[in-house]
Amino acid sequence: MRIINDSAKLVVESKNLSTRLSRCDLAIQHLEYMRDTYERRGIWLLDEPSEQKLAKFLEARDECVVEDVQARMEVAKQKAAVASTPASRANAFSPVLLAISTGRKEMRDSSRVESRNVV
Repeated sequence: MRIINDSAKLVVESKNLSTRLSRCDLAIQHLEYMRDTYERRGIWLLDEPSEQKLAKFLEARDECVVEDVQARMEVAKQKAAVASTPASRANAFSPVLLAISTGRKEMRDSSRVESRNVV
């Protein structure tokens, strides 16, 4: 229980994407164990079924990637606004493109990046 609660807190508070994703993964792993080991036998350890918490962490995992891409986009826009050449304006967006390509591999539903008007 403590690991799940600590993970939820870190997912919300951390600025580091890899920390947020690894904490989502850790919580998911523990929730799956609780579901498969205890809840299938009728032993309830949480205030809500682990399936519901699992769904929240799976959603949060995708949301972490989307928020990271959005933050990088804002930084890129600021850099591009003060850039002196077209090439430097274009280069400001390179980290965003990298975050999108690597983030899509991490997400269950990569269409969320486009649906949130991030790109």
